[in-house]
Amino acid sequence: MRVLDEYLAARLATLEAASPRLHAALQRRRAGTVPVLIGTPAQLQHAPGGAAARLPRLSMGRAAEFLALHADGTDSLVALLVRVDLGWLARYHRAWINRNAPWSRSPSWLQRRFDRLVETVLVHEVWGHLVPVAEAGSLAGQCPDPRAGQPPEDSCVMRRENELRAELGWRPRRAYALDLDSDPFPDPLHPPRPAARAAGPGAERGVPQVAGRPRPVVHLHPERPGSFTGQPKRRQSS
Repeated sequence: MRVLDEYLAARLATLEAASPRLHAALQRRRAGTVPVLIGTPAQLQHAPGGAAARLPRLSMGRAAEFLALHADGTDSLVALLVRVDLGWLARYHRAWINRNAPWSRSPSWLQRRFDRLVETVLVHEVWGHLVPVAEAGSLAGQCPDPRAGQPPEDSCVMRRENELRAELGWRPRRAYALDLDSDPFPDPLHPPRPAARAAGPGAERGVPQVAGRPRPVVHLHPERPGSFTGQPKRRQSS
């Protein structure tokens, strides 16, 4: 198993350090015979072993996807790949910052927030999609995304995700969407504002809660399993 991008390797190492189950699964991949490659779309266009020649282009607006390459006419695996478009995720993250100012003013918190965004994508693609195919040794191990009309949390991939998220101490995902507000964690410099308390005899009125600021959400296409997709609501020029 090779992680071609240093930042993705650091994020995956953080996840492995926090999850013995993920670490054990990836150790088996490192000792396995089927090549496993994780990197950006540009890096995987130059993947070794001829894998790049078999890759379709990552569609515009797709942040990441898992691909299982197999021999023609068989389920025999040739390579397992995860592509993560860090540039797309950075633009999505900046759009979220724009929408949430002035609540997002701590650079260290914003970096941790981006790290968690990328780690969420890796949990979905690596633990949710790649590992079950690798463990089965064939496409019979596929763990699909929600079908149309299926409650997202009942799908194979989200059940796996939420099992690992529980081990990591993260909140479960309930919707099949990538939402930066759905997995909050404390900002020591800028704690969340308290919700309003009901006024009563002898009671002080609480601080009103800030309501209804828009959330950029990445919607997924069930007909294209194994991929986060969508468009950021706002982009900054580079």
